[in-house]
Amino acid sequence: LEEEWQSIYDARQGHKKCHNNNNNSNIDDDYHLPGSVRLLATLRTGHRGNVFHVTPLEGKPGVVATCGADGFLRVTNMELGESSIVVSPEYDDELSGLLPMGLFSLRRIMCFSHHFMNQNVGLLCSERGLRRFDLRLSPREQSTQNLLGSSFRGCKACAILSGESSSLSSSTSSSSLTGGETAYVFAGGSSPSVALCDLRMTDHSQSRVVQYYTPSGLSPTDHVSVSGLDLSRDRQELLVSYESDQIYTFPIFPKSRSPAISTMGQVEELLRDSDDQDNDESRGVDSSSVSAPSDGGGRRVNSLPELACYGAHLNRLTFLKNARYAGPRDEYICTGSDSGHAWVYEKATGAVVSFWKADNSTCNGVIPHPTLPFFITYGIDSTAKLWRSTIPVDPNVDDSAVGRRKHYRAQKYEMSPTIRNWAQVESVLDNLDLRDGGMEQTEIFADHIPS
Repeated sequence: LEEEWQSIYDARQGHKKCHNNNNNSNIDDDYHLPGSVRLLATLRTGHRGNVFHVTPLEGKPGVVATCGADGFLRVTNMELGESSIVVSPEYDDELSGLLPMGLFSLRRIMCFSHHFMNQNVGLLCSERGLRRFDLRLSPREQSTQNLLGSSFRGCKACAILSGESSSLSSSTSSSSLTGGETAYVFAGGSSPSVALCDLRMTDHSQSRVVQYYTPSGLSPTDHVSVSGLDLSRDRQELLVSYESDQIYTFPIFPKSRSPAISTMGQVEELLRDSDDQDNDESRGVDSSSVSAPSDGGGRRVNSLPELACYGAHLNRLTFLKNARYAGPRDEYICTGSDSGHAWVYEKATGAVVSFWKADNSTCNGVIPHPTLPFFITYGIDSTAKLWRSTIPVDPNVDDSAVGRRKHYRAQKYEMSPTIRNWAQVESVLDNLDLRDGGMEQTEIFADHIPS
């Protein structure tokens, strides 16, 4: 179908150019077939490796922030074609003492994603952990502190827990770390556990872990790592995609005393419960929890098990395969697969409701529209693709491309009124004066065609 569309498009373009040359008309050459997708622009970001994450800047149309495998965080103006460095790469110095100076170049630390907390301040996930950046500062002035502390060697994905301001987020340390925004963030790295961290408690050695979230079937010795995080719209569920494993959902506040309480109020409840447990040495691990490591300062933190898991896709060949909630009420979960297919699960049942080939190699992610049935897929090949979900042909018919073709061919052919009464139609056409004035001046109305 794509080749057929392209041949029609090329023929159309050639016809219009010839028509323009002969008649000096002003027909628009920028013609595209309905349903086709065209390239609007190519953005040169200045990166020297894979670009892992791109986000638009709020209040600055045409300006995007990018980070990638070369360790840079950049801001690029699409209209001006200018790119500036926000964060310069760090280097892996573990081998610096073992190798002669100048013999080998040190490996740059990769940056995986960035997340803005306001128009200027954000968080950067990298192999060194989680660090803060500010667009108003030069690369030399950016902080290099790992906000997660020494217990978190790397941060592959994070999600900011936003909500109403609370008494906890008004402290001086919170403002200095987060620019006045919320101080709570979910962080995942090269371990099965995802941590909800209080960045206000961060110093140069450790951070305060409020809660861990760990699949009950995984242990700290399992070779899995977090490849993507997402939060539900109501901020009550956490979605985690694991490299070399499956997708899990977790309850963020399973013991909330009131569902009407604000998000930050529920975080405060978690903090109070954690402090009560520290003070009560006789309290054991809750039966609904699984054991987890300490927060780096010797304080043991319980871990919550999953609500459900989803695992028909493959997640082994790439390390940043994401998963996202989809639907106006988060009814679905979508992700990519090593096979190049995009998967959409029904959250309530785990059933696969949609499955299609989205990439020639590996599909790394599916980005849903917040309200409309549109999806963007991306992966290893050089294209991002826009998709629209449609109503199935029939509940009892395979809704794939092959199923629709078989369904169409199995239908009994019925002639249209035009074909059934072709003799009358032909007489109508014969009576039209097609030689004088040309076809463009001829009109055929609906009542001319027999029904």
